[in-house]
Amino acid sequence: MQKPQSHTTQQQQSVQTPLQHQTLASHLYPYVDGQKQNLEESEQLLQQRMKLIEEYKKSVEEIVKKEP
Repeated sequence: MQKPQSHTTQQQQSVQTPLQHQTLASHLYPYVDGQKQNLEESEQLLQQRMKLIEEYKKSVEEIVKKEP
């Protein structure tokens, strides 16, 4: 009959139960979701700024064309 292997203290500490894993995930997911939302908002703002810059550039070009 084989004797069961015992784990070292460090190995025992590194083992995560499904509940611990779920708790860790529940703390990380809102952070990741928040970062995704911030990224999406930043991308939208960037697109708006690019459109405004393009409109400004066109209006300046129109003014320059009209000048003698």
